[in-house]
Order: sequence, then C-alpha cells, then structure tokens
Amino acid sequence: ELHRVLAPGRSAVVVNGWYRPLIARLTRPLIQLQRIVTNRPRLKHTDDDPSGTFVNKMTPAWFKREFSGSFRYEIRVWRSLSPRILVNFIHPKFGGRAILTFVYWLEEKFPTFWGTIGIYPLIIFKKD
Repeated sequence: ELHRVLAPGRSAVVVNGWYRPLIARLTRPLIQLQRIVTNRPRLKHTDDDPSGTFVNKMTPAWFKREFSGSFRYEIRVWRSLSPRILVNFIHPKFGGRAILTFVYWLEEKFPTFWGTIGIYPLIIFKKD
C-alpha cells in the first residue's frame, strides 16, 4: 500500500518499535538485578509485549527479508534507548546529561547501527 500511494521521487518515514530489540535483551537482566537489589518487584512483562495494543512489531531481519528488492529504504535511529532503560540507568545525580549527550553523539555517528539494535527505528522509504 505504501508503494502504491507514494509518489515517484518522494519518500515516507515510519517510526516503529522492533520486536525484542538487542539493546532491550542486553539490558533486561541488569534491570531485573537492579529491581531485586532495590527491593522492587521483578518485571512481569517486557517493553515489547504488544498484548492489549494494536501494534504488530517486527524484527530487523524480517523487515530486511520482506522489503529487500521491492522498495529502497534506509534504517536510521529515532531513539535507541527505551523509557525503561532511561528511568533505570540515566540519573541527573550520576552524570545523566553527559551520558545522554554521549548516546546522542553515538546515534548521530552510527544511525544505521543504532537503528537496527535500538528500540525505535526510523525507516525511510524512497520511491524512484
């Protein structure tokens, strides 16, 4: 449908969330450990649990397999860290501003990498 409605020479941007992104899988055990140490209940569901919503998340591998050859696209980063990661690890008292500045620099320097492993990719579709 996107290919049909997109005018030639134009582009469209979609922001979505990956299903079980690498960065979430890597940080989840650390978040669970932090919750145990601070005597808070363990997480019962994941950030990417789509139950109760109208969201259909995909993986980067699925996306590349489905769209290769049919559409020109670029995967960039919209936001690599989830709100849960930010709340649990980024604090003003512990250099939060500097950490976020560094994360932003990394996202700008390597947008495709962070768009692929991060939480929210920005996908640019282009039609010739």
